[in-house]
Amino acid sequence: MKSFSHFSEDIASRRKMFKQRQVKQAADFKDRTTGAHQRAKADAKRKAAYKAQVRAEVEKEIENEREP
Repeated sequence: MKSFSHFSEDIASRRKMFKQRQVKQAADFKDRTTGAHQRAKADAKRKAAYKAQVRAEVEKEIENEREP
């Protein structure tokens, strides 16, 4: 049979474990929400830069075809 002090230790260790789990879950949630938004913004910037580069190349090719 367990003593009262052993039960108290079990409860304290479980509380500590649950608190750590809660902190980890909160950090993961924050990463999924704000992190996803930041990654989406970075992807949009990268795509816009690529689109501008392609457009510049196409315009240059068109100009080269008109010159001769």
